[in-house]
Amino acid sequence: MSANRRVDEASAKAAEAQPLACRNCRRSFSTFPGLQLHRRKAHPVEFEAEITTTKKKARWSPEESALLAHSEAELLASNKNIRFMNQELARIFTDRTVESIKGQRRKVEHKAQVELRAGKIMSSKGPSSSAPLPKSKTICDKPVTKPQANVGPVSTSQITIRPRRGIPIRTSGNPTPPPNYVSKRPTRRNAKFLEPSSGTSTPSLGCQASSEVEVPLKLDLNLPSTSSDTSISIPGFNVSSVQEIPGEVVVPPDGSTYSDTGLDPCILSPIIDHTAMIPNDDILPMLPVIPVLPVAPVSDVTHIKFDPILLTENAPTTSHSPVTVSVSPVVNSTVCSSPTIFPSLETSGSPLDGVPVALTNHPEDLPNTIEFNSFDPSFRPPAFSLDMFPSGSPHPSEDESRSLLQEFSILAEDVERSSSFLEFIEILLNAYFPTPIGPAKRLYEMYYDFLSNSDTTLLKAKLSSLLGDIFPVPPNKQHRPKTKQPRPNPVSNRQKKRQRYAITQKLFRKSPSKCYKFLTDKTGDVAWPEPSVIKSFWENVMSLGRGEERHLVPNDISDISNDIFYVNPEPTDHTWVPISVEEVHKALPSSSSSPGPDGVTPRELKSIGAPLLTIILNMALLCGGLPPRFTESRTIFIPKSSDSINPGDFRPISISSVMCRCLHKVFANRLAGSLGLQPEQRAFIKEDGINENLFLLDLVLNRARSTFKDTHLAAIDLTKAFDSMSHASIITALAARGVDRGFINYVRDLYANSVTAFHINGQAGEAFHPTCGVRQGDPLSPILFNLVVDILITRIKESPVGISIDGIKVAVSAYADDLILFAETKLGLQSNLNLAQEVLSSCNLLINSSKSFTLSILADARNRQTKVVPGNFTVNQAPLPSVGVDGSFKYLGLMFNSFGLIWADPASQIQDLINTLKSTPLKCNQKLFIVRNILIPKVFHASILSRTPLGVLKKADIRVRDFIRKILHLPKDCPNAYIHANVDDGGLGVTSLRTKVPELRLKRLERLKRNMPEEAIGGSAGDFLLKNIKKSIDNCVGTFGRLYWRDHLSQSVDGTPLAGQRVIPKMHSWVAAHNPSLIGRDFANAIKLRINALPTNSRLRRGRAGDRYCRAGCRCKETLNHVLQNCPRTHGKRIARHDHIVNNIKAHLEQKGVRSSMSQFRYPVGKKKT
Repeated sequence: MSANRRVDEASAKAAEAQPLACRNCRRSFSTFPGLQLHRRKAHPVEFEAEITTTKKKARWSPEESALLAHSEAELLASNKNIRFMNQELARIFTDRTVESIKGQRRKVEHKAQVELRAGKIMSSKGPSSSAPLPKSKTICDKPVTKPQANVGPVSTSQITIRPRRGIPIRTSGNPTPPPNYVSKRPTRRNAKFLEPSSGTSTPSLGCQASSEVEVPLKLDLNLPSTSSDTSISIPGFNVSSVQEIPGEVVVPPDGSTYSDTGLDPCILSPIIDHTAMIPNDDILPMLPVIPVLPVAPVSDVTHIKFDPILLTENAPTTSHSPVTVSVSPVVNSTVCSSPTIFPSLETSGSPLDGVPVALTNHPEDLPNTIEFNSFDPSFRPPAFSLDMFPSGSPHPSEDESRSLLQEFSILAEDVERSSSFLEFIEILLNAYFPTPIGPAKRLYEMYYDFLSNSDTTLLKAKLSSLLGDIFPVPPNKQHRPKTKQPRPNPVSNRQKKRQRYAITQKLFRKSPSKCYKFLTDKTGDVAWPEPSVIKSFWENVMSLGRGEERHLVPNDISDISNDIFYVNPEPTDHTWVPISVEEVHKALPSSSSSPGPDGVTPRELKSIGAPLLTIILNMALLCGGLPPRFTESRTIFIPKSSDSINPGDFRPISISSVMCRCLHKVFANRLAGSLGLQPEQRAFIKEDGINENLFLLDLVLNRARSTFKDTHLAAIDLTKAFDSMSHASIITALAARGVDRGFINYVRDLYANSVTAFHINGQAGEAFHPTCGVRQGDPLSPILFNLVVDILITRIKESPVGISIDGIKVAVSAYADDLILFAETKLGLQSNLNLAQEVLSSCNLLINSSKSFTLSILADARNRQTKVVPGNFTVNQAPLPSVGVDGSFKYLGLMFNSFGLIWADPASQIQDLINTLKSTPLKCNQKLFIVRNILIPKVFHASILSRTPLGVLKKADIRVRDFIRKILHLPKDCPNAYIHANVDDGGLGVTSLRTKVPELRLKRLERLKRNMPEEAIGGSAGDFLLKNIKKSIDNCVGTFGRLYWRDHLSQSVDGTPLAGQRVIPKMHSWVAAHNPSLIGRDFANAIKLRINALPTNSRLRRGRAGDRYCRAGCRCKETLNHVLQNCPRTHGKRIARHDHIVNNIKAHLEQKGVRSSMSQFRYPVGKKKT
């Protein structure tokens, strides 16, 4: 036995000693983990093909459980007679068996989720949805009986209350409504004027009762008997003479309460906006009784005008007479703890058929308004009064009454808005132009004319005339007929080089960046398609068909349907308010901006002054917008790459008037800080959105591999998103956000009357009216685009799909139109893709299935393995490409694969840029300027955000230093610190990637940490971020890069004399200037002079044996100091240099009027000037 055991141990040792060979490349490894790491990296496809992720009786993930509950709730709300729910759900969840679905549905948590989600779905469908009737509930368990004068006992009233549209009423049988769902704005299209019945002197209004009753709620009121003059106690009001009538009662949403400062907005808003029926054949479970609290005095109140309460035209017949409800403010009234109802009924047997209830003021001398302390800020009612029609006068017809309501609504809002603008314009005129002359005088005349007639059309015409005089239309260029020129003589290659050199030098003096782009950009050699082809293509993109009614801009905001767009309407009333001078100062365009079709340049716009421009813009807002000349634009096309061939490969840029851009910049600044968009949209914001999105995507991919979690993602590419977004979606998104109606009308009119002209390859085309899309290049376009995309982000966040990271659900990441959806299951990702397709199609946006892609990572947590599998996802029945384990994709300029972020290689990119720069006709100082300010910053983005290794950064620095030494003819032993040190410290100012990139990376990560939620810092996301921060700290050089290279330069032999020169930084300004006085060879010699790099004997023979004495025979060591200051051979040059300095000083003093004289002194060595 012992012999056999020794043989087995020997064979085992021999097997262990035998190297392990890779079956794909036959490479040998001594350990099995080493072999596995090699196969995963070198042969990922073959390695993951051997991994099996098939699961038996897999657990239900939270996302899958939520999807099951959501699917069941949708089936229940669909009103289909489904007998076998398990089999119906099994058709959706194909990866699950019927038994597994049964077990999941038995859980109490699942049933609660189904009930909750079913309530949300039914409430989102509105009153038209059919739902099971909840149980009735009464607020009065015992009837309250009191004696009533001259009236017999009153029977119980049965009141049916129609809930406010979009806001469900919570009852015992109805689940809690979604907290973020917001009702649709009410319309007045059902308002009807009714003829008053005989015997009534009070004019009244009525409306047809809405039949959209989803849940007939019931209320049993046992009305007591009391005296004929009783009242209802309401905070801040006295309501008297109330009778039991067939009309409407308004029920506030569940959870609404009275505040101690007045009536709650959510109670008054239904009172103002909505109507409801009180038929006698329905019973309604009433909401909880709201306690009445004391309110503040009516002295601190806000005036608001609102529509009278309208009742049905066909009210049920009853024996009661018309009822008048009188409302008057209560000052310092004592309010009881609970409301008491004492109706006063008359016994006249006249029927109440078609007689409405009139809301009148009491006492009579009060204005026809109601005052209260708080109100719904999103409600904007018209100014309409019953006193418009005197008592006994005939009432208008239905159509006339509706038009009068609209006219008075518009008039009231315009008068209120006009007064604020007029007051501010008057303040500006008196403050900046107390003595009206020139354009200010005409502005005064326009102001007083508008006060007298209030004609906005006339004001707009006068404003257009004034702007035409200030900025006259440039004359059309007279194109002379081309005369036939003689054919020039053939130009040699040398002459061509000289011509190119002259063009380059002229362009570099004007703009170095444009010069570099001209020399290196290959888009100038693009073969442009025919202008007619480009024009036809883009007109088709920017146009909508006549039959597509859903894309047409609505004439009235109240016509907008919020079936897709529902968000919380937070009012932003400061959008359409007078513009201040400070806002105009911040919004003025830069001097390098291009003028628009009106020909006004930024310099001309700034020349009139910010105060005058502010008054003009406020007058433009007063009359609805700028004149048409200043709203037109021209559209140019820029090739996206050097191989652009098709019309879609060119990017349209719209250039409007600089005045229009200034106004839109003001609007954009106002909206940017008040809209409160979803934080998942990180484009066009002040934060570091690119870094946040890249970090999130890298975190998700690393989490899938490290924690062995199933992860699915889809990157969505939109086809011509900015150019095809429907204008109706923009208007709807603004209205849903509660933006001021004046601004919404401005945007609507701007796009409804927008005109542009295509300029294709320098050729101007005819005017064209786009019917969709936003202007690329306009300051307002990014905000409007983000508003529409925010609707999609909100809908996706409300879905149960998403990845849970430290308890935070991550479902979507957006940067402008670059969207990435995340999910833990295939079914969840496909569900969100369908949702995205639905929302985007309603905005006239299409998903480009060929450029979109998906990535699916399946995990085997038991064996701690992951693999990439095909996703098989579709959008609009079109399959989406899948990224394999050996594939990669580009996102925001960086490359990713299934393992995460791929680090960039700046060394190879730098080498390509240097090779291009070598062949350009530029001087050495110009090439140094481009390397310092243009070439190196080009690689910052990829190097900083992709965690490039230090070895690659060092290699990039080596290639940059080799190029600098070559163009300046510096010796190889020139200190590296001289090249990388700051110009003020005596160096050349060329940034070192090795020291600068880790420093900038650390700053970006620290900023990301400050913006990260606290709950994420302590979880896996925070650990991943802190790990990157620690690595960046380790890669830093200990101190700031500038101090590091300054110290190294001062410690070198040749850089020691430069240590004290940083006290006077201006003495080195010529090194950094792009147009220095020294150029070419003189510049290179001056650079050598600063670092003791001129070829003296002492410098050439440093470290080697040889003669170091001066070649002039003065028997001194030939150092740079000896040559410049002591050598007899350079004595004449020194005298000439001295005389030149003295003559320059004398000339400058004489120019300033200083009298100076120059004399010579004799010394043993000769004469000297002083």
